[in-house]
Amino acid sequence: MTLRDVQAEYAERLQVRWLSFLLHPQPDPERRWTDHHSESWSRAGDFAPQIRFALREPGTPLPAWGLPALAAAKCAEGQGPEAFERYHLALLRAYFEEGRDIADPKVLAALARKCGLDMRRFRRDLKSDATRAQVVTEHQAAQRQLGVTSVPTTIFSDERGNVRIVGAAAIDQYRRVIDWLLST
Repeated sequence: MTLRDVQAEYAERLQVRWLSFLLHPQPDPERRWTDHHSESWSRAGDFAPQIRFALREPGTPLPAWGLPALAAAKCAEGQGPEAFERYHLALLRAYFEEGRDIADPKVLAALARKCGLDMRRFRRDLKSDATRAQVVTEHQAAQRQLGVTSVPTTIFSDERGNVRIVGAAAIDQYRRVIDWLLST
């Protein structure tokens, strides 16, 4: 079961909104796989059953930064919620399962094609300064207004404020927070 399943379970009572957060806001061509990655990915697999977290050899190159993938996801989002869902899952699988460089524009375009996106629009939007600016704006708002410092961070909001879950969590933990918010 995934957060998407929980969203479907609660239907119109729960609105999920994905915001961009740059773990690596500046390009770093020297990023490499470390023991820390192995440790955190081993734990994450328990909470994301739709993704297989394929461990890599120490020193394996990693994408230089996150902005290209997040911008590409915004381009998909501009083509509708279903397009975003397909593309978001394809990005996760490309990175975590297949070890692909999701900072590479060719990889991003191949995923868009595979997901059936309007390629002319996708390419235009991906080149747009406005798309990149949206990613940066969301990142800054997540840090400054919501106090986000890592991913995953899930924030449940209502008129009374925010409840935050930081890190991978069991679906039952999300349900408890949602049920509590809906009951009060």
